[in-house]
Amino acid sequence: SPLDVVKTRVQAAEFGSEVSGMGVVRRIVKEEGMGAFFKGMVPKMAVVAPKLIFSFTIAQTMIGYFQRLGQEMEGKAVA
Repeated sequence: SPLDVVKTRVQAAEFGSEVSGMGVVRRIVKEEGMGAFFKGMVPKMAVVAPKLIFSFTIAQTMIGYFQRLGQEMEGKAVA
């Protein structure tokens, strides 16, 4: 994310240098352009997206399962 880029650049600065977050932002925009804030996003998304898809699919499947289970339990409790 853009904040990670700024944080990394501030942390990578030489010890004792007077580097500020806004100074880093200005330098990146001036020297590298706005695209520099999104370096590394494609590999990160390639890792995160499948995890999110898997989690969402499992959650949606389990919601249906527990709803059916709850309906069956209600039916047995009444009988």
